[in-house]
Amino acid sequence: MTFDNNEVRAICEEVGFGNHFDVTKIDRSAALPETLRRDDVFVVHLGREGNQPTRHQFVSGIANGYHTFEPIPEDCRQQWSYQPSILNNINTSESNTLSMGYNQRIIHAFLYGATEVRRKFMAPIAPKSRWTTVLATSIST
Repeated sequence: MTFDNNEVRAICEEVGFGNHFDVTKIDRSAALPETLRRDDVFVVHLGREGNQPTRHQFVSGIANGYHTFEPIPEDCRQQWSYQPSILNNINTSESNTLSMGYNQRIIHAFLYGATEVRRKFMAPIAPKSRWTTVLATSIST
């Protein structure tokens, strides 16, 4: 079954749910409503064409839509000196998690092998544009 953001917005208003975007962006299987888990379905973002509202679809097989991460072997783990910040626990959104990883310089260490590298980064909550990031081991000019 496919549906669009206008339909989601209308139902959210009807039942008094605040942010209709939260209904279609469920980033972990544990956060799925019991009804979806019972029916073994999840929501897939289909995107939009032109000025049409964004489309979504219910898809069967929760195990196919969410990945259960494997344990990280001890020899691959790295100790990290965590520096608490009041910004780290604001919420559990994707953008907040990325911001915390950036602010703690974890992303720098992972991508560049060094925390001293200076890069600009912004993680908007609901971006209206599409962007692509390309990583390379070297850049020739």
